[in-house]
Amino acid sequence: MKIKIVISTLAAALAVACCSTTVSAAPFQGRVQVQGKALVAANGQRFMVRGVALAPLNINNDLLADNNFAYTRDNILPKLQALHVNMVRVYQVDVTKGHDNVMNLLKRNGIYAEISITSDTINVNRVNPQYTTALKKRIRQVIDDFAKYDNVLSFSVGNEVLDPLGTYAYVSQSESPRQCHTPEDCIARTVMLEKRAASIEKSMMRDAKAYLKSKGRTIPVGIALRDVPTSTIPANLNGLVGTDIASQYYACGTNVAERADYIGANVYRYQQNGDMGALDDFAQEVANLPVPVYLDEEGTVINSNKPHTRDWKIVGAFYDRDSLINNLSGETAYEFFNESNNFGLYYDDGASLPETAWGGAQALATQFAAVENKVLPLPASNPATVACPDNFNPALQPVTKDASITVMNYADRQLQVVQNGDVLHSLPPAIANNNPSVTPVIADSTQEFFILDQSSNWALVCKIAANRLKDGSIVSNNVTWGNACNVR
Repeated sequence: MKIKIVISTLAAALAVACCSTTVSAAPFQGRVQVQGKALVAANGQRFMVRGVALAPLNINNDLLADNNFAYTRDNILPKLQALHVNMVRVYQVDVTKGHDNVMNLLKRNGIYAEISITSDTINVNRVNPQYTTALKKRIRQVIDDFAKYDNVLSFSVGNEVLDPLGTYAYVSQSESPRQCHTPEDCIARTVMLEKRAASIEKSMMRDAKAYLKSKGRTIPVGIALRDVPTSTIPANLNGLVGTDIASQYYACGTNVAERADYIGANVYRYQQNGDMGALDDFAQEVANLPVPVYLDEEGTVINSNKPHTRDWKIVGAFYDRDSLINNLSGETAYEFFNESNNFGLYYDDGASLPETAWGGAQALATQFAAVENKVLPLPASNPATVACPDNFNPALQPVTKDASITVMNYADRQLQVVQNGDVLHSLPPAIANNNPSVTPVIADSTQEFFILDQSSNWALVCKIAANRLKDGSIVSNNVTWGNACNVR
């Protein structure tokens, strides 16, 4: 009942608007680009993120996909309009679905999207980090799908992959077989895994930016980091690398093609009715970074089992505190749909999407509405570069060299093209009269190439050594099984 007692005139108006489709659409500001530490819209004005994390309870349900157009238009969009958001963050997309209708719907309503390149099955595993062929393929697929939309705010290559305390707990307690047995050894192993994961993520940024460039597009590419600064790591675990150091690594160096365009951070430092300076320390931690930083998740509930209604008053601080104006580019409220952790603004009932008692949807709408038309100056200073951390600067992964090839399958069964343990493509069986099926494949020329028979316990049909393939190569398996494939 408390949320009904004190409602301002503006909040009351928003309460009506939340259930109506008559909220006027915010104007679309054109493509957003990076300018120093700021995001800047096509009209030259600074772009501040007023976002919400849009993650459905069914993680495989892509709400940006056109098969969800009616639901997004009729159920989700009115809530987004009432909240006065200008960005939705999605944690994965389905590259087999079309997205034109929903993305254009969002564009018409002045709403951008942060698109995650990874998915729940194709990502960087923090305790077993590998730059797989599937990840490299996923970069191309997501960019192929979304680079054409002017309202893609950014691409993210990962979410909270680096978690020094969580990784240490795993290697010191759960890893099997155990790879470390003393605290010192477990700290060293944790840092090794952090470095490997960070190297892969920064390499993904480099490769995504290069692929965007090849398509004639410039869209910011970055990452979402967990807020675990070095200063919060217990003294007995001294040596672990905090995510403040990792963010410096992602943004460091003079080669813009190899560094992050922005840093997203999942920060929960402000609590309702708390100090408006709650984010000052974080702002100072990222002050030396030469790229925009915005909060990719925000909105503490204190105790998820007994959540307090959030007031979202911190929103205004982004527009009136110099430390935040100069170092941060807005925030993303976590989250649209309620999950078991009770951070949600709305229940996912498939219809009216009623508000949760603790999400504070009306308060968030009031706060976002109050700053919607404010235009902020550009940051007072824009560092050109930042040096890479002395003890955390792992080398990037080798650049993938893609080759567009043709594979001819002479076998009477379906086979698979495999590189680095990932299935790149299935090859249809040969046609009658010994006529091979013909399949175009994009392969990594720097890695070994295998044609395998999955139906026969992944029996080797034929293989090609690394660096043998090039654009236009024709590969055929008309050889004795287990030998080298024919290449011409």
